[in-house]
Amino acid sequence: MSLAFSTRPAAATALRRVLLVDDEAIVLRSVGRLLERQGYRVATALSGEDGLAALARESFDAIICDMQMPGLGGAEFYDRLAALHPHVARRVIFATGDARLAGDFLRRTGCPYLEKPYELTDLLDILTIVGASADS
Repeated sequence: MSLAFSTRPAAATALRRVLLVDDEAIVLRSVGRLLERQGYRVATALSGEDGLAALARESFDAIICDMQMPGLGGAEFYDRLAALHPHVARRVIFATGDARLAGDFLRRTGCPYLEKPYELTDLLDILTIVGASADS
């Protein structure tokens, strides 16, 4: 995964609390650390089930979710999230290795997505957009 550092402060965005949902611990650690360096408070979940449990305990300004996970994958996670916490569903950002495979789902949700590997600057840009739409 290629992640570039940005000198842009996270204070430029209204988003502060982010939930990362990914079955790869290295992705959680690396992306989590990079976002923390940008000023975000980050919680992590190694599965869709753990992500839903985290959402039952606390609120998040944005959720970054991997599409391909064993058990509860990104699409199923989103559908359950939308049923349980519809106000949060519009704050999901998906990460996918192949957007063509998830194309219909991504179009249906209207959620932004990043293709892996992605740059940190691209993620920060999308977090800014999600923050602006959550405020309106």
